[in-house]
Amino acid sequence: MAYNDFPYNDRVSVLAPAKTKGIAWAGCLDGEGRDWWYYLEVDYMENETGKASPVTSTETIWANRHIDVGTVIYDPGQNTLTISLKGGWSLSDISEPVKIQGYNKIPKNTPGTGLLNSYRGKDTRIEIPPHRYYVIHLDVQLCQ
Repeated sequence: MAYNDFPYNDRVSVLAPAKTKGIAWAGCLDGEGRDWWYYLEVDYMENETGKASPVTSTETIWANRHIDVGTVIYDPGQNTLTISLKGGWSLSDISEPVKIQGYNKIPKNTPGTGLLNSYRGKDTRIEIPPHRYYVIHLDVQLCQ
């Protein structure tokens, strides 16, 4: 029996590493609008003087909406965001896989990635001006 003009027993299977690419958003709060996105809201705790102060906030990074691919930690003492990916996930090999924008009022619709300008690049530890909310968009990939 022939298959594409080659005898059936001459077909060869080639295994290549699978690479899954996706977009990811960090946070536990659903953003509004027609597209899915999440955002990080900075946690506050009352201090000894009775005033609310920002505290370290840790949130999940969600790829393709429902896949937990890591965490992002906001440290108000150092004004940093630290991104940690897990389980074979990495940033995509593009010039700006990390896009962040700080807000004091969360947008009513999905922010376009072109509007995320507080930080753009490849770093996973970023010094960032203090804000109440952060929109963190990542281009990620899973190598298997």
